[in-house]
Amino acid sequence: MKKYGKAGLLIVTLVIPALIFTFLRFFATNHYNVPFYHPVTDTQGLIRGNNGDTLFYTVSGEKLALNGNLTVVSYLSEQCDDSCRVMRDNLNRIYALQEGVKGLELLSLHERTVSDSSVAKAGWRNIQLSSHDRDSILKWNEFVDTKKIGAPENRWMLIDRDGHIRGYYNGADSEETDRLMAEIKILSIDDQGFEK
Repeated sequence: MKKYGKAGLLIVTLVIPALIFTFLRFFATNHYNVPFYHPVTDTQGLIRGNNGDTLFYTVSGEKLALNGNLTVVSYLSEQCDDSCRVMRDNLNRIYALQEGVKGLELLSLHERTVSDSSVAKAGWRNIQLSSHDRDSILKWNEFVDTKKIGAPENRWMLIDRDGHIRGYYNGADSEETDRLMAEIKILSIDDQGFEK
């Protein structure tokens, strides 16, 4: 009789967690969403909509040529100090995600020609852009909370495939880079849970 009790306990111990895991894997839904930033407003400051959906600011401009990619935008300063080196290491971590995330692109903006070979890779573009053009296209000064994100050279932005801004990050912070990487993975999966 003791043998049957131990066998029953062992089966219950193994089967119940397996059933819970199977239920969560196939019947549960992940409700974590990456927010949209900057709803479009009219002249009176009211948020504009279309068929009940809120309209959000869309980054556009021929100079950026986003081409429907999931894009991480960074800014490269002229001098590369310790903070800049950390930021480039973090950008390399994000660049490594391209193996699993189709259509992920890094876009580094700068005011002068960059000769650094670490940012001259497939899927990592450099664009020479004046600070005025950068600010007018990305609305950098209008949208970004400088106290939270920091100096321009540390600011990163995540733009989805439709050109909507989905996040701001401090590129010199490892935890912020981890958050960005997680949000890139979330945006790369569609409603059915398959990679885009």
